[in-house]
Amino acid sequence: MKQRIEYIDLAKGFCILLVILHHIEGPFEQTDINRLLMPFRMPLYYFLSGFFFHRYAGFVNFTLRKINKLLVPCFFFLFITYLFYSGIWLINGQYDSIFQIPKNLLLSLSKDSIYLNTPLWFFVSLFEVSVIFYIITVISERLSIKFGGKKALMAIFCFSSGILGYEMGIYKIGLPFWLDTSITSIPFYYIGYFLIKETDFLSSNKLDKYIPIILVALGLIVYILADFSNNRTNVYHGNFIPFYLSAFSGTFFVLLLSKLIKKLPIVSVLGQYSGIVLGTHFTLILLLKKYLFFVNNDWLLTGIIFLIISVVSVPVCRFFLRYFPKFIGQKDLINTESQLSAKVFLICSMLIFLMFVTS
Repeated sequence: MKQRIEYIDLAKGFCILLVILHHIEGPFEQTDINRLLMPFRMPLYYFLSGFFFHRYAGFVNFTLRKINKLLVPCFFFLFITYLFYSGIWLINGQYDSIFQIPKNLLLSLSKDSIYLNTPLWFFVSLFEVSVIFYIITVISERLSIKFGGKKALMAIFCFSSGILGYEMGIYKIGLPFWLDTSITSIPFYYIGYFLIKETDFLSSNKLDKYIPIILVALGLIVYILADFSNNRTNVYHGNFIPFYLSAFSGTFFVLLLSKLIKKLPIVSVLGQYSGIVLGTHFTLILLLKKYLFFVNNDWLLTGIIFLIISVVSVPVCRFFLRYFPKFIGQKDLINTESQLSAKVFLICSMLIFLMFVTS
């Protein structure tokens, strides 16, 4: 995917808009439409991320690239969020709240959340999914003997992983740092990778004229099979088959709809820089809720907040792109070319991680 495909940005834009709408937590959350969105709201993003998988120059190089793209932005937006709230608490004389940040962060992580900026969990999970998928590709390659064996093993490993993660959710077996969610989400990442690697699905073809009919069929599948699910906490209802069918149907619905429309000005920009929107929108929602307290109608409040964030996020993205490109994954903060420095960095990171987990 050397050349940028515009409608992929549009699909990512739709995805981040659904995330914003979900986090506003207005009356929309109680509607049947929200129930239909639940199975594919976040799986859609794993799926789209699979398009861009590449093994690069080995595992260390790959991991460092993913740290630059995912973990660096996660910690950067975490720092910005805490800095912002610390400023407010300092002005209001709430010094205890500032000193409680490390404790509250640890407590929130133990409950599958991130203190003051919950959506940042996805950066961590997507990093885990990327690394796990890399390992699966290596294992499949080394175990396969006959032609096509690698592809078959990859599919088996990825879907077995997804089913395992789903069943862990059903039986309430949780893993730290959203690893259970990541395991459940491997099939979505895999199918995204498979489409870009093995098919010409993303390019224009003769089947595109049937997109409206396919959209109706996919919409019906989602309508019939969609049930409650919470990707962040890895909580689901029912059998894994309806879940994955509804999730994939909803994912392809958004992708094909985007292929049909191709581009929408604001939505496409938000999709192109969806990581920035993911890291900033939650704080904006909380601020708007505080200062729009005079709006008594919940539906009106939801609509106003959704519209403001959709528009304001564009200049917010431009700001971070201009002044902090290395901290939002647009440029490398960590040198990925030096093997020695890369290995030293990874070892230090693992030691810090172990200290953090055991503290």
